[in-house]
Amino acid sequence: AGGAALPDADCYNAAVAACGDSGCWRLIPALVEHLGMLGLLSSVTYELAVRALVAAGRMAESVELLREMLDKGFHVIPKAYVDAISGCDAKGDDEGSYRLLQDMQAHHPAASELLQAYHICLRAAVRRQAWDFIFALLQRMEAAGPSPDEATYDIALAACGQLGNV
Repeated sequence: AGGAALPDADCYNAAVAACGDSGCWRLIPALVEHLGMLGLLSSVTYELAVRALVAAGRMAESVELLREMLDKGFHVIPKAYVDAISGCDAKGDDEGSYRLLQDMQAHHPAASELLQAYHICLRAAVRRQAWDFIFALLQRMEAAGPSPDEATYDIALAACGQLGNV
């Protein structure tokens, strides 16, 4: 009755979020590891950690946490993938973005956020003038989904315009 209260998962998750908000990203992996040792690790913890690491520009660490999350059998929500793909894009890591897009499509083939993820990868490919990759992404969309929308075709037309093909 007189013992000290121990922090629960919510307290640790709040600490992870606070680290992200304050820019103290270096503490996040240690907090995640500690939660795992206490048996308090959850999808929420991972998602907060990924979001915070993306915001800090720590793409390698965020992708590592996503992979760890999958390896440990946690469910990764589509938004976490989109956050990581956006972060990879911001860092110019097109290969990382594409790998995450493939993972996302394998785990969430019907997610509405999948179209958003494709748009991010397509815009990155336009910026780096990777024309063959743009058309490969469009073909993949046609074959495996999601169906391209108006914004998808606008991105493709912009690419063709840069090529002088419109």
